[in-house]
Amino acid sequence: MYNNPFVLKPEEYQRDLNIYRAVCFDIALYLSKKTTKSYQECLVWVKNKFNIKESTFINDPRIMVIDRNSVGDRVQSETTLLEYLGSAQETGNTLSPSMVTYSNPDKKRSKVSLYVSNKVKERGKIKKEGQEAEMEGDKFLASIKQNLQTSIKILVNSVSGGHASESTALFLKSAHPSLTSTCRCATSYGNANTERFLSGNRHYWRYDIALNNIVSIVRKSDLKAIEEVIKRYNLHYPTVTEVMSIIQRSTDLYWHNEQLLSQIEKLVVNLEPVERAAYLYTQDFYSLDKFNPELTKSFINTLATKASEPHPDPEQVLADLDADILAFASFICAKELAGRTLKRVKVDDPHAYAVFANTVFGIRATLTEYKNLIRAFWVTNNPPPTVANFTNSVRRNVVVSDTDSTIFTVQNWVERFTGRMKMDDRTQAIAATMVFITSQTTIHLLATYSANMGVRPSQIHQLSMKNEYMFPIFMQTTKGKHYTAYMSAKEGNVFPQLKKEIKGVSLRNSKAPPQITAALHQFIFDAMDTLLKGDKLDLLKLLNRVADIEREVKKGLAEGKSEHLLTASIKPLTAYNNPNKNATPYFYHELWETVFADRYGNAPEPPYVAVKVSMDLKNKAMISEWLAEMPDEQMALKMEQFLKSKDRRYLKMLCIPCDVIRSDGLPVEIIGQANVREIIYSTMEGFYLVLESLGFYCINKRRTRLISDVY
Repeated sequence: MYNNPFVLKPEEYQRDLNIYRAVCFDIALYLSKKTTKSYQECLVWVKNKFNIKESTFINDPRIMVIDRNSVGDRVQSETTLLEYLGSAQETGNTLSPSMVTYSNPDKKRSKVSLYVSNKVKERGKIKKEGQEAEMEGDKFLASIKQNLQTSIKILVNSVSGGHASESTALFLKSAHPSLTSTCRCATSYGNANTERFLSGNRHYWRYDIALNNIVSIVRKSDLKAIEEVIKRYNLHYPTVTEVMSIIQRSTDLYWHNEQLLSQIEKLVVNLEPVERAAYLYTQDFYSLDKFNPELTKSFINTLATKASEPHPDPEQVLADLDADILAFASFICAKELAGRTLKRVKVDDPHAYAVFANTVFGIRATLTEYKNLIRAFWVTNNPPPTVANFTNSVRRNVVVSDTDSTIFTVQNWVERFTGRMKMDDRTQAIAATMVFITSQTTIHLLATYSANMGVRPSQIHQLSMKNEYMFPIFMQTTKGKHYTAYMSAKEGNVFPQLKKEIKGVSLRNSKAPPQITAALHQFIFDAMDTLLKGDKLDLLKLLNRVADIEREVKKGLAEGKSEHLLTASIKPLTAYNNPNKNATPYFYHELWETVFADRYGNAPEPPYVAVKVSMDLKNKAMISEWLAEMPDEQMALKMEQFLKSKDRRYLKMLCIPCDVIRSDGLPVEIIGQANVREIIYSTMEGFYLVLESLGFYCINKRRTRLISDVY
């Protein structure tokens, strides 16, 4: 039976909400390092100071609590923060990050949570079946399973909606903040851990956070175990200068103050060599590699090596295979598993199946060999120093993050261990190795986090961040939730060919002209294909491609064509929630019917599709000038009266029914006042986002420079 060295036994994850005790211990250790006094002497002094009535040394604020009495009525009371936390620990009640406590599930189990738990398990089973069907090429069954798991997801999410609805029996005002805060803290912990582990990047956005974190890690580390590991692997004892270089690598991202840095350095100087090692190497593979390159190189290379021979008893090895090692080993054995599930490989190719099993055996053997190292530095009670402000952190490895996910890069590690960046088997194996060990440290961290919330040992790993996708190449944009990528695997299933991934409205806009969207996607994947081959991009060629399309758009507008314009949906007035119909797209329907219909034809009854034309009429004077030059005086009068009746003094856009202009093109009255530059940018926005990802910036709010102006 394989025991994962990255995690403890479920019952070993213990809850500790005693902030008072932790503060006493940390201050005592700090004073001991700053003076000649012993730790015990300092601890006695600190406790005496804290025990003084109305002590200013500790702030335990009074808080108002809404509780429920024995019959379920809400009752208001007052307590202190420390008493509130202590009560949660004493009763075993669950405590969410939003500071809401829920009854101990051993005493009173929520029927809603049981329903959700069962549905989550059901969804997981269906998702797995769908992925297997997809790998087997059964697209029809995969589609059915996708729809089924989506339906279950909607059902589960509807519970959260019910919690927020006062008209339902599920109403629970605190539920949504608890769910959201739990999820966001988990993601922030995952991000912070990844940053610290892969790049030594600690979130030291304030001086005192850095100081407190050093003290906390030193106090909570198993120094005896660390000393033994250092001797066994002949690890380097970091000097004061080396420790400060890593600290300053983090603080430089937020502040510069030589006086405060010197205060941190005074503490580091007073640490014992093993304490400096404990601080620097804890959850920090970057620093371990920096000062012990031979060890880390051997560790990573061994893990990333595929077995050369088949295992004589693959069934025994794979009997208790967990999802994380399955995904990891699948990348190392990508040639054997590409396009096939492990079940299929077992039937079709027993030799490849046995090689995969032997690779799993080798991974486990390596992790077991380095168990002491893993336990000493990576399975600790030292979480990242802060997550409350992590949304404002400066990151080095995490490129994208959402409420429940984190996407990070290991490109620097691939280059570190291979000396190049080329998408071959060796690169994939190194990348998978770094992703695997990073995700394993996150499992332990989230289990520690769950234990402090009061989660039972049987559910300690229910909150998890699984390694779901592998992107050989990932292109982030400057716009939130907009990115493109090639996907090579999903939850351990290695695809025979890379799958295209495009996220974000501006990159896959259904309202954009189809030919523009197709050109954009070709533009994106041509660039990514070039990079995958290890070749350099020719920026001038890329810019000329964009400029040529812009000139086509400009030419089409001049000829009255609408094929390059974005579309909009005009709905019936009753479909809009806004009581002011002038603030909805329905305004443009009324404008067309009042001003243009007599000459160009009536619009159909809503709903219908229209094209959007940006106008350059920013104020009343510009509108008056436009109307004065309009050949049809009657049309100009109608427009003037209509805008006056709507109290509209500007006109930045018009929506023209597609059915009307399909044969005759854009009205001549509109072409002359169209904001051509804004139209070009709106149509070409996706191209500009991609070019910014490649390091080329040229657009501003006023659109003073388009690519076609220069290239």
